Amino acid sequence: MGAGLWGLCKAASLLVICHALAYSASQHPVAADDSLLSWVKPDEVLQEGALRFERRSFDKCQLEQLSKLDHVPYIIFINCSFPDNSIEPLASMPSVKSFDFYSTVPEDMFATMAKIQSLESFNVSLSSYSQWNTARPSELQAIPALNKHLKGFGIEVGIQPNVKLIQLLLANPKLTGFSIEDPIPGLPVRTYENLLLMDELRTVNLSGWEQLSDPDRRYVKIIMEVAEARAQRRSRAFFNRKRSKLRNDGAGPS
Repeated sequence: MGAGLWGLCKAASLLVICHALAYSASQHPVAADDSLLSWVKPDEVLQEGALRFERRSFDKCQLEQLSKLDHVPYIIFINCSFPDNSIEPLASMPSVKSFDFYSTVPEDMFATMAKIQSLESFNVSLSSYSQWNTARPSELQAIPALNKHLKGFGIEVGIQPNVKLIQLLLANPKLTGFSIEDPIPGLPVRTYENLLLMDELRTVNLSGWEQLSDPDRRYVKIIMEVAEARAQRRSRAFFNRKRSKLRNDGAGPS
């Protein structure tokens, strides 16, 4: 299996956050006879109204058509290509909650996602793209705007992570969950301290702090233990509330 299909191998660990967010969104199915979707294959429309594209070569017109669709909570792109390596037309999508990009990373991915006010989560692999190992001003500048509505993300950064990118993403106190699939050894202590300010954090996967030198390593170890314990308690409470609600809804009126 090629490295480009990384997302298919690690989907279980990375998609938990985003699936929970996306599937709690609109449950309206996408109409099969919608003229805007005349080029979409039946197996690309998922039951929840989400869309899954694999090995698609999109043109600008198709992206513009996608941008007009309402009630599409989640879109997965696997090994797809985009005009001028851009997804800018999708910036006007009215209700999408989550994007996944596997094996293809548009150059304006973060800048576009920042403009979609409904977007709450994303999954992406950056490990195969050397351009992400250096600062990209236009994309990095978009992260604060993205953080205003972002609740969760899954990301693979590879062996040469863009530390500044991770710093910016972890400056978001509203995160409910994140999974970073590779160590980030260069993160400053302040970024770890940010985890203690995330009052709704329920899922955390972050490593690399083990490579810090003492006394920072001992200090960050305590931070991680506290953050992970809090996240576990919130996660249990969250799912207990969901379970109780389902039971109550199922019981119906007495």
